Amino acid sequence: DLTLAGGAPSYPVGTFIVDCLATSFGAANDLGDLVRKALCNYRGTIAGADVSYCLPAEIDHFDKGDNGDTWRRRLGFRLRYRVA
Repeated sequence: DLTLAGGAPSYPVGTFIVDCLATSFGAANDLGDLVRKALCNYRGTIAGADVSYCLPAEIDHFDKGDNGDTWRRRLGFRLRYRVA
């Protein structure tokens, strides 16, 4: 959603949120841990962009989602990239 010029070479930095949904608090928490592990320190190519890092942002919280019947863990990430 938010793109800034950041980092040493002034590459764009994008901030995004991942919602991890499950039927229980524990399952949403475990899924969030798997997502965080997969995305943290990611380096590679996504949709034609070279990603130099992906790090956690300030968002990490739980709620019962929009309908109140599904647990949701929201995780924020910052991604520094450049178009390949």
